[in-house]
Amino acid sequence: MEITVDLKNELLQDPKTVESISVLYKKKKKYEGELVLINENPFEVKIFDKDKKDEAEKEHFVDFDKAIEIAIAHFDGTISVFKDVELN
Repeated sequence: MEITVDLKNELLQDPKTVESISVLYKKKKKYEGELVLINENPFEVKIFDKDKKDEAEKEHFVDFDKAIEIAIAHFDGTISVFKDVELN
């Protein structure tokens, strides 16, 4: 998935407004949780998925190369969805 300017701005401008982030990978693998870390350079995002049973999977760095969809939910009720664009 391409890291677009819009995606970066959505997370970097005011990360305190982000309620949760949902990341969908191929083969229906999904992580959803609170934003716990964001770095601008290099751009990386870590979420905490409290619903995962395996302790090793609770903290998850988003793999943008493998992600096909990222949804960002804000405390004001808005949700932004970013999807991988496949070129044929």
